Formats: sequence, C-alpha cells, structure tokens
Amino acid sequence: MSEKSSSWISWMAGNSVAANLLMVLLLAGGFLASGNIEQRIFPKIDIDEVHVSVTYPGATPEEVEQGVIRAIEEATRSVEGVAKLDSWSSESSGFVRLELEMGADRDKALANVRSAVSQITSFPVGIEPPSVRTVHVQNDIATATLHGPLSVEVLLESLEGVTAERDDFRDSLQRLQAEFENFRRRSSSETEQRISAGVSRLAEMLLPVLDACDAAAAQGLDEVSPIQSALETVLTNNGLFRIETLGAPFDPTHHEAMSFETGEGNEQVVVEELRPGYLWGGAVLRPAMVKVREQ
Repeated sequence: MSEKSSSWISWMAGNSVAANLLMVLLLAGGFLASGNIEQRIFPKIDIDEVHVSVTYPGATPEEVEQGVIRAIEEATRSVEGVAKLDSWSSESSGFVRLELEMGADRDKALANVRSAVSQITSFPVGIEPPSVRTVHVQNDIATATLHGPLSVEVLLESLEGVTAERDDFRDSLQRLQAEFENFRRRSSSETEQRISAGVSRLAEMLLPVLDACDAAAAQGLDEVSPIQSALETVLTNNGLFRIETLGAPFDPTHHEAMSFETGEGNEQVVVEELRPGYLWGGAVLRPAMVKVREQ
C-alpha cells in the first residue's frame, strides 16, 4: 500500500463524521441517478428489413404464390445478411419480408436483394417490376416465461411486460397490414389507370375507321352499315360519345372551327359538321371540325 493511500485511510479513520457524510452523499447520489437509468423487462432491438412488393394484375393468390413469390424467395434466401424471410400473397399482388442479421450492412443487403430479384427470368408475362426497399423496425430481444410460487408484485410486473409485448406485436402487425393494403390499393388504382389509358388510345386509333364508315355510308355503300353499327355499339358501351354539332352553340372545348360566317346576331352556332368529334369518359378524345355562323 502506498504512503498516499495510507495517509488517506488514516485521515478517514480520524474523522469519522466526515467519512459518514461522504458515504451518505455517495448513497444519495447513487439513489438519485438510478431514477434516470432506463429499465425494461422486455428490452427491444432495432432490426432492418427489406420489403419486396410486386403487382400481378388479374392473378389469383395461388398464381401470385406459384409464379412470383416462390421465385423471389428462392432468389433472395441466400443473399448475404438475410436472417429469415416470410411472405404474403393476395389477389393481383404479393409481398416478401426479409429480416436482416444484426449488424448487417443495410445498403449492401438492399443492393444484393435488388440484384437477385432483377435476375429472375421465370416471372410470368404481365407482372409489373417489383418494388424493393428497406424498412427499420423494433422487435423484442427476448421473452420470459415464469413458473413456480411468485408474489403478486412479480406477477403484475410480468403481466405488464407481456401486455406491452402483445401491444407491440399488434401494432407491428397492423402497420404491416396497412402498408400491404395501401400497396394493394395503389397497385390496383395504377392498373386501372393504365387499362383505361390503353383502351382510350385504342378508341382513338379506331376513329379513322369510323370516319371511313361515315364516308362510305354517305356514298350509299350500305354494306358497311353493319360493321359501323357494331363498332359504334362496342365503343359507346365503353364510354365513347359523339359530340353534338349541328344547331349547337359553338364550344371551343368541343368544336374546332374551320370557318366563321358573320350574321345579324351575336350567338355563334354550328351550321355544318366537317368531321365528327368524340368524347371518351367525359373528356374530349377528338374535337369536331365544324363551320360556325353568327345568328
């Protein structure tokens, strides 16, 4: 023992009041500091996940599982940093969740998963490009099972921990379900918009055929009438409507004026249709070419 330590002990032994005060201060400081220490019965850990979402318009859950989800699972199961995976399949969409190992490089794992998914060649025709992204979640590091004679206080404390664990799992499940439902709705909406846009373009491409049928009918070629009638019926049932022209007030949003004739009045009225115009779903697909006269 050094001379300095020996003198300190000797001073403490000769000043018992000061020594007791110092001990009280240390105990009080420790007691106050203990209130700031976070204590958990069921501590949590941060976990990174990679989510792969995919849309397969019109497919059943079985078709999504067989043609899409299994291929993604096989391609990503052996990716470096992946600890485990699970998946869901529903109508027209599927979802794969990859939980990463503790300490795994999230960016590297994301790049590896994207690369693995992009190399899949067995996807069925009609599938949309999969969406791959990372998600940060919190999970319980451990759970405990108690048995034997326990006090009421311990049981209540354990019940609180189990209740909190249950609530956390429920919140995680609800969050995941909401995320998947939002993805499904978004995918369904995007699919409907693409289908509507595709049908609209098809209808626009068929307008010259209707024009040809009108020209043939004007020349007395009755043979085209059944074809024209059938085509107009199909298009009308899907949202195509002919723009009103003769006698209608001139509307620059629906009519394209090829000539104006002045008159005594101030109202501009369509007096001749040069080429029919059409609406699709309430929007102008092609304006009508007309002659306008003031009346």
